[in-house]
Amino acid sequence: MSNNNTSTFPFVHLRAHTEYSITESTLRIGDLIQKAKESGQPAVAMTDIDNLFGAIRFYKQAREAGVKPILGVDMQIMSPELPREGGGLPSSVAESGAEEPQSAPVADSTKVHRMLLLCKDYESYKRLMELISRAYLENMFNGVPTIREEWLKEAGVGERFICLSGDEKSWLSETLMSETPEKATQIVDRYREIFAGNYYIELQRKGIARRGVDLQGGFIVR
Repeated sequence: MSNNNTSTFPFVHLRAHTEYSITESTLRIGDLIQKAKESGQPAVAMTDIDNLFGAIRFYKQAREAGVKPILGVDMQIMSPELPREGGGLPSSVAESGAEEPQSAPVADSTKVHRMLLLCKDYESYKRLMELISRAYLENMFNGVPTIREEWLKEAGVGERFICLSGDEKSWLSETLMSETPEKATQIVDRYREIFAGNYYIELQRKGIARRGVDLQGGFIVR
Protein backbone atom coordinates (compact mmCIF):
# COMPACT_ATOMS: atom_id res chain seq x y z
CA MET A 1 0.00 0.00 0.00
CA SER A 2 1.65 3.18 -1.11
CA ASN A 3 0.96 6.60 0.29
CA ASN A 4 -0.98 8.62 -2.27
CA ASN A 5 -2.72 11.07 0.04
CA THR A 6 -1.15 14.04 -1.74
CA SER A 7 -3.20 13.47 -4.89
CA THR A 8 -6.56 15.07 -5.55
CA PHE A 9 -8.22 11.66 -5.43
CA PRO A 10 -6.59 9.53 -2.71
CA PHE A 11 -5.91 5.89 -3.51
CA VAL A 12 -8.44 3.45 -2.04
CA HIS A 13 -8.18 -0.33 -2.13
CA LEU A 14 -11.40 -1.71 -3.63
CA ARG A 15 -10.27 -5.35 -3.59
CA ALA A 16 -8.93 -6.93 -0.43
CA HIS A 17 -9.16 -10.54 0.73
CA THR A 18 -8.84 -11.07 4.47
CA GLU A 19 -8.55 -14.01 6.84
CA TYR A 20 -12.16 -14.87 5.88
CA SER A 21 -10.93 -15.88 2.41
CA ILE A 22 -9.35 -18.97 3.91
CA THR A 23 -7.67 -20.36 0.79
CA GLU A 24 -6.45 -17.00 -0.51
CA SER A 25 -5.34 -14.74 2.33
CA THR A 26 -4.02 -14.53 5.87
CA LEU A 27 -4.52 -10.76 6.14
CA ARG A 28 -6.13 -9.80 9.45
CA ILE A 29 -8.95 -7.27 9.33
CA GLY A 30 -7.24 -5.08 11.92
CA ASP A 31 -4.01 -5.04 9.89
CA LEU A 32 -5.88 -4.10 6.71
CA ILE A 33 -7.52 -1.14 8.42
CA GLN A 34 -4.31 -0.03 10.12
CA LYS A 35 -2.34 -0.10 6.86
CA ALA A 36 -5.08 1.85 5.08
CA LYS A 37 -5.01 4.50 7.81
CA GLU A 38 -1.20 4.72 7.87
CA SER A 39 -1.07 5.25 4.10
CA GLY A 40 -3.65 8.02 4.18
CA GLN A 41 -6.49 6.10 2.57
CA PRO A 42 -9.86 7.60 3.61
CA ALA A 43 -11.66 4.32 2.89
CA VAL A 44 -10.94 0.66 2.23
CA ALA A 45 -12.99 -2.26 0.91
CA MET A 46 -13.19 -5.79 2.25
CA THR A 47 -14.13 -8.17 -0.57
CA ASP A 48 -13.75 -11.74 0.60
CA ILE A 49 -14.43 -14.76 -1.57
CA ASP A 50 -18.07 -15.89 -1.59
CA ASN A 51 -18.88 -14.56 1.89
CA LEU A 52 -19.57 -11.59 4.17
CA PHE A 53 -18.63 -13.40 7.37
CA GLY A 54 -16.31 -10.60 8.54
CA ALA A 55 -18.58 -7.71 7.55
CA ILE A 56 -19.75 -6.54 10.98
CA ARG A 57 -16.31 -6.88 12.54
CA PHE A 58 -14.73 -5.00 9.62
CA TYR A 59 -17.38 -2.26 9.71
CA LYS A 60 -17.03 -1.60 13.44
CA GLN A 61 -13.22 -1.60 13.46
CA ALA A 62 -12.97 0.66 10.41
CA ARG A 63 -15.40 3.19 11.87
CA GLU A 64 -13.48 3.22 15.15
CA ALA A 65 -10.26 3.90 13.22
CA GLY A 66 -11.80 6.73 11.22
CA VAL A 67 -11.62 4.84 7.92
CA LYS A 68 -14.74 4.52 5.77
CA PRO A 69 -15.63 0.81 5.38
CA ILE A 70 -16.74 -0.44 1.96
CA LEU A 71 -18.37 -3.85 1.93
CA GLY A 72 -18.28 -6.18 -1.03
CA VAL A 73 -17.69 -9.73 -2.20
CA ASP A 74 -15.62 -11.55 -4.80
CA MET A 75 -18.36 -13.82 -6.14
CA GLN A 76 -18.81 -16.55 -8.70
CA ILE A 77 -21.46 -15.69 -11.29
CA MET A 78 -23.35 -17.98 -13.68
CA SER A 79 -24.32 -16.25 -16.94
CA PRO A 80 -25.83 -17.28 -20.27
CA GLU A 81 -23.06 -17.55 -22.84
CA LEU A 82 -23.01 -14.94 -25.61
CA PRO A 83 -24.77 -16.07 -28.81
CA ARG A 84 -22.51 -17.39 -31.52
CA GLU A 85 -22.04 -15.25 -34.60
CA GLY A 86 -24.82 -15.96 -37.07
CA GLY A 87 -26.88 -17.83 -34.49
CA GLY A 88 -26.97 -21.61 -34.65
CA LEU A 89 -27.78 -24.45 -32.30
CA PRO A 90 -25.55 -25.90 -29.62
CA SER A 91 -23.54 -28.82 -31.01
CA SER A 92 -25.56 -31.39 -29.03
CA VAL A 93 -28.77 -30.27 -30.73
CA ALA A 94 -27.19 -29.94 -34.17
CA GLU A 95 -25.89 -33.52 -34.00
CA SER A 96 -29.41 -34.81 -33.26
CA GLY A 97 -30.57 -33.73 -36.70
CA ALA A 98 -33.08 -31.12 -35.47
CA GLU A 99 -33.86 -28.31 -37.87
CA GLU A 100 -32.08 -25.06 -37.09
CA PRO A 101 -34.47 -22.15 -36.46
CA GLN A 102 -34.12 -18.96 -38.47
CA SER A 103 -35.00 -16.69 -35.55
CA ALA A 104 -32.77 -15.08 -32.89
CA PRO A 105 -29.30 -16.52 -32.12
CA VAL A 106 -29.19 -19.35 -29.61
CA ALA A 107 -26.86 -19.16 -26.61
CA ASP A 108 -24.44 -22.09 -26.61
CA SER A 109 -24.08 -22.72 -22.88
CA THR A 110 -23.61 -21.26 -19.46
CA LYS A 111 -20.52 -19.29 -18.50
CA VAL A 112 -19.24 -19.42 -14.92
CA HIS A 113 -16.90 -16.60 -13.97
CA ARG A 114 -15.99 -14.22 -11.15
CA MET A 115 -16.94 -10.59 -10.52
CA LEU A 116 -16.53 -8.13 -7.67
CA LEU A 117 -19.69 -6.58 -6.22
CA LEU A 118 -19.45 -3.50 -3.98
CA CYS A 119 -22.29 -2.17 -1.83
CA LYS A 120 -23.46 1.39 -2.37
CA ASP A 121 -25.40 1.64 0.88
CA TYR A 122 -27.16 -0.34 3.61
CA GLU A 123 -29.96 -1.42 1.27
CA SER A 124 -27.48 -2.90 -1.20
CA TYR A 125 -25.71 -4.65 1.70
CA LYS A 126 -29.00 -6.35 2.60
CA ARG A 127 -29.55 -7.34 -1.02
CA LEU A 128 -26.02 -8.74 -1.23
CA MET A 129 -26.64 -10.88 1.87
CA GLU A 130 -29.81 -12.20 0.23
CA LEU A 131 -27.99 -13.03 -3.01
CA ILE A 132 -25.17 -14.87 -1.24
CA SER A 133 -27.60 -16.82 0.96
CA ARG A 134 -29.63 -17.77 -2.11
CA ALA A 135 -26.47 -18.94 -3.87
CA TYR A 136 -25.56 -21.21 -0.93
CA LEU A 137 -29.08 -22.63 -0.72
CA GLU A 138 -30.08 -22.92 -4.38
CA ASN A 139 -27.09 -22.83 -6.70
CA MET A 140 -23.90 -24.57 -5.63
CA PHE A 141 -21.66 -25.16 -8.64
CA ASN A 142 -18.74 -27.56 -8.09
CA GLY A 143 -19.08 -26.87 -4.39
CA VAL A 144 -18.99 -23.08 -4.81
CA PRO A 145 -22.00 -20.80 -4.10
CA THR A 146 -22.85 -19.13 -7.40
CA ILE A 147 -25.12 -16.16 -8.16
CA ARG A 148 -27.22 -16.59 -11.28
CA GLU A 149 -27.12 -13.57 -13.58
CA GLU A 150 -30.92 -13.47 -13.84
CA TRP A 151 -31.13 -12.84 -10.08
CA LEU A 152 -29.34 -9.53 -10.65
CA LYS A 153 -32.02 -8.56 -13.16
CA GLU A 154 -34.94 -9.25 -10.81
CA ALA A 155 -36.55 -5.96 -9.72
CA GLY A 156 -33.39 -4.09 -10.73
CA VAL A 157 -31.25 -5.76 -8.06
CA GLY A 158 -28.06 -5.19 -10.09
CA GLU A 159 -28.62 -1.42 -10.08
CA ARG A 160 -27.94 -1.36 -6.33
CA PHE A 161 -24.29 -2.40 -6.72
CA ILE A 162 -21.02 -1.16 -8.16
CA CYS A 163 -19.43 -3.96 -10.15
CA LEU A 164 -15.76 -4.42 -10.99
CA SER A 165 -15.08 -6.67 -13.97
CA GLY A 166 -12.77 -8.97 -12.01
CA ASP A 167 -9.21 -10.27 -12.18
CA GLU A 168 -7.67 -12.71 -14.66
CA LYS A 169 -10.39 -15.25 -13.80
CA SER A 170 -13.12 -12.93 -15.03
CA TRP A 171 -15.08 -13.47 -18.22
CA LEU A 172 -13.84 -10.17 -19.66
CA SER A 173 -10.17 -10.99 -18.99
CA GLU A 174 -10.48 -14.49 -20.46
CA THR A 175 -12.18 -13.06 -23.54
CA LEU A 176 -9.50 -10.41 -24.08
CA MET A 177 -6.82 -13.08 -23.83
CA SER A 178 -8.37 -15.63 -26.17
CA GLU A 179 -11.07 -14.08 -28.35
CA THR A 180 -12.03 -10.89 -30.17
CA PRO A 181 -12.33 -7.28 -28.95
CA GLU A 182 -15.89 -7.29 -30.34
CA LYS A 183 -16.93 -10.07 -27.97
CA ALA A 184 -15.29 -8.25 -25.05
CA THR A 185 -17.34 -5.18 -25.96
CA GLN A 186 -20.52 -7.29 -25.86
CA ILE A 187 -19.68 -8.40 -22.32
CA VAL A 188 -19.07 -4.81 -21.20
CA ASP A 189 -22.35 -3.65 -22.76
CA ARG A 190 -24.28 -6.46 -21.08
CA TYR A 191 -23.05 -5.59 -17.59
CA ARG A 192 -23.28 -1.85 -18.03
CA GLU A 193 -26.99 -2.45 -18.61
CA ILE A 194 -27.45 -4.82 -15.66
CA PHE A 195 -25.58 -2.51 -13.26
CA ALA A 196 -27.10 0.70 -14.66
CA GLY A 197 -23.74 2.05 -15.78
CA ASN A 198 -21.97 1.14 -12.53
CA TYR A 199 -19.71 -1.42 -14.20
CA TYR A 200 -15.98 -0.70 -14.21
CA ILE A 201 -13.09 -2.47 -15.90
CA GLU A 202 -10.61 -3.63 -13.28
CA LEU A 203 -6.91 -3.30 -14.03
CA GLN A 204 -4.31 -5.06 -11.89
CA ARG A 205 -0.53 -5.17 -11.99
CA LYS A 206 0.56 -8.31 -10.18
CA GLY A 207 4.11 -8.60 -11.44
CA ILE A 208 3.37 -12.04 -12.88
CA ALA A 209 5.01 -12.79 -16.21
CA ARG A 210 2.93 -15.92 -16.68
CA ARG A 211 1.25 -14.67 -19.82
CA GLY A 212 0.99 -11.37 -21.65
CA VAL A 213 -1.75 -9.86 -23.76
CA ASP A 214 -1.32 -7.31 -26.48
CA LEU A 215 -4.21 -4.89 -26.04
CA GLN A 216 -2.75 -2.24 -28.29
CA GLY A 217 -5.72 -2.58 -30.64
CA GLY A 218 -8.08 -1.97 -27.74
CA PHE A 219 -11.79 -2.56 -27.72
CA ILE A 220 -14.73 -0.19 -27.98
CA VAL A 221 -16.77 0.78 -24.92
CA ARG A 222 -19.68 2.99 -25.86
